[in-house]
Amino acid sequence: LHVQGTTSPQAKIGYDANNYVQVSVSGVGDTSIAPTGNGLIAADLTLSAGSAYVKLDAQTNNVGIGTTTPGAKLDVAGGVKVADDTDTASANKVGTLRYRYVPGSPKNFSYVDMCMQTGGSSYAWVNIVQNVWN
Repeated sequence: LHVQGTTSPQAKIGYDANNYVQVSVSGVGDTSIAPTGNGLIAADLTLSAGSAYVKLDAQTNNVGIGTTTPGAKLDVAGGVKVADDTDTASANKVGTLRYRYVPGSPKNFSYVDMCMQTGGSSYAWVNIVQNVWN
């Protein structure tokens, strides 16, 4: 791919040895995409920059962040940040984890909650752990 007015493109698009579309980015490496007859990706898709990578495993439909062999629908090698969620508990929030910090006087509180179904059509944030300090 050559953009008009660019004499040294940072990315090139071509085909690899399997005739898959290959994107080569200077200093980053290559990524190949294999379309099937209906235009869907038939092979794994890996995005990488040095030792950081994200992988979509086409055989298992697992996604890995920081791992090339994801063993679950989402497999993260490292910590996952869970942010403050102030939404009301509801059906579309079931299974959501949240971290809450509530400053107080004289005490401060922090919580880890999960939204769970608590009845036929009722939902609540259920506390997993709480921390209190001055």
